[in-house]
Amino acid sequence: MFGMSPKRFARVARIESAWSARSQGASWVEAAYATGFTDQAHMINDFVEIIGVPPAQLVSPPAIEQPSAADTPSDAAFVAYHKHRIDPAR
Repeated sequence: MFGMSPKRFARVARIESAWSARSQGASWVEAAYATGFTDQAHMINDFVEIIGVPPAQLVSPPAIEQPSAADTPSDAAFVAYHKHRIDPAR
């Protein structure tokens, strides 16, 4: 790769290896350990720095629940606010 320091290249390669281990069924802790990270927190920090989001967010985006009749008005307002942030056309 061009335009990348050796340290950054090594970090990107470790993230790719961790992602591969995870896709083969390893837990995040096992993936971190298998790819040489000190702990899961260091792996997450590298994911955020290199990719921009934590690894769990790549697997499944946060779900937005629909308000139910039992929800308080403040809960419904919270859900509506976040729906608007995701889809401003609403």
